[in-house]
Amino acid sequence: MANKLENNIYCGPCESQHLTNIAELWCPNCTEGLCSTCLKYHNVSKSTRMHKTITIENLTTLPDFVRDIDYAYSNHSNVLDLYCSVHEKTCCMDCITIDHSECPGITSLVKVVQGVKESAFYHSIMKNIEDLTEYASKVQKNRNENADKLQQEKRFLVEKVKSKRREITSHLDKLEEDLLQQIDSTMTQESQQINEAVSNLQTKIDTLAEYKGQISSMIENATEVQTFLGLKEIDKKIVKEEENMSRMVVEPGMKETSVNMEFANEIGGLVEEIKLVGTLELNKVTTAMHYAGTKSQLAKSLSNIKSGIDNIKLSCINKFQIPFNFQGKKIFAVVLY
Repeated sequence: MANKLENNIYCGPCESQHLTNIAELWCPNCTEGLCSTCLKYHNVSKSTRMHKTITIENLTTLPDFVRDIDYAYSNHSNVLDLYCSVHEKTCCMDCITIDHSECPGITSLVKVVQGVKESAFYHSIMKNIEDLTEYASKVQKNRNENADKLQQEKRFLVEKVKSKRREITSHLDKLEEDLLQQIDSTMTQESQQINEAVSNLQTKIDTLAEYKGQISSMIENATEVQTFLGLKEIDKKIVKEEENMSRMVVEPGMKETSVNMEFANEIGGLVEEIKLVGTLELNKVTTAMHYAGTKSQLAKSLSNIKSGIDNIKLSCINKFQIPFNFQGKKIFAVVLY
């Protein structure tokens, strides 16, 4: 492409004369810009008057790889006027001799590109683009639906985790309540037994103190006979009190009582053993939305072109038979190819 200075394209023929004139038009065949003066010679020259020029503005709308297409082969300096359908490359006569000598289907480039803008090749590419765009849009919609589905699944899973947590919490609360009630009931029962034992012991202490007072009164006020007989009577009562005390010491309220508690194995190892509340399972399935690609129509049509005498095949045009005995002569069947 012609040199650019400050985003301007300069006339190619003028540049070859060391002149700098801004190009007004562009010749895709010559791959250079043309000023108004050089355009006049370009339009009347035998080698270029059939070239179609375009405006510089239209040139800028072309893709870079299209603007950079050059019709001259740099290695051989020949015009690329042939096309190899095997390698799908443009070439010149020197290219064919060196690189494509055994390639069938070498075709004139002019013949290949003739009517290309309205050809089945053009419509095939446009159809492929439309099909691929439609397929990509369907897949895009499918992926968006999958993303929306994942958000719904996220909300469901989050609620499922919270629900399970509430279920576990509610169950633990119930177990806690039952255990606390059991602790309270046990402590109350044991305390009542101890309090009852304390009360019974206090009764005995009071009784013994009463016996002691009675003895003191007898010592001070009774005769010896009364004291002796009174002591004998109190002695009998003391024996009964000893017997009662012996029975009392084995009662539940007289035993040294303490309450301990051990958690169930599942609860005791809850923190150590339960490291996860749950696990996620990620399922990935290849989408069933397959795209059936198509082979280039140009490649298909050109691949059917064969060259060389070895590829010549006979085809039957007509077949008929003349009677064997005709005017006394023996005639054979004739087949035309």
